[in-house]
Amino acid sequence: MNPSTMHRKPTNTFQATKIIPAKHPLVCGVFGCTLLTICLQIGCKNEELAREEQAAQQAAEKAVAEAGKENLQAQKAGVGVGSKGRSLEGGSENNPATLISGPAAALFRTKEKIAFEIQIPQAMNLYMAEKGRAPRNHDEFMRDIIEFNRIPLPKLPEGMLYRYLPDKAELWVIPEKDLGNQNP
Repeated sequence: MNPSTMHRKPTNTFQATKIIPAKHPLVCGVFGCTLLTICLQIGCKNEELAREEQAAQQAAEKAVAEAGKENLQAQKAGVGVGSKGRSLEGGSENNPATLISGPAAALFRTKEKIAFEIQIPQAMNLYMAEKGRAPRNHDEFMRDIIEFNRIPLPKLPEGMLYRYLPDKAELWVIPEKDLGNQNP
């Protein structure tokens, strides 16, 4: 480069404008202090809020895990019996982690709802229309309803099993320890 061209004025019509500080130092000081105070207050509140939200999220996860261990009762198979997505639920709506985990938890609930409230009833209706009766036992239900229609059942928490109850013509989730006593 030629040294004489390095200090040329810009050739475009737009010229850079200088930022002129306030002429009175008191105005600059008050404005700067106010801006600094606002930034510090917002920053501190967000950090405290984040800590509270994180503690609430951890408490919710712990409660869900403990509830899953303690809640080993027989119940009709439905939305919420699966193990996937349990740790994603709970927490505050304003927690950034909930913004990410919320859609994932909704996905797992939706998959369970489709299986238990749409696919299984539809397959049962078709089976009953064809055979004129409900499945007679658990093995027949699993073979002719679940496997034949390729219905993906959600994975259950440890210690729980699916069990078809022929007297009710319903799929239930029961604890393994109650396997001998199938009527809840």
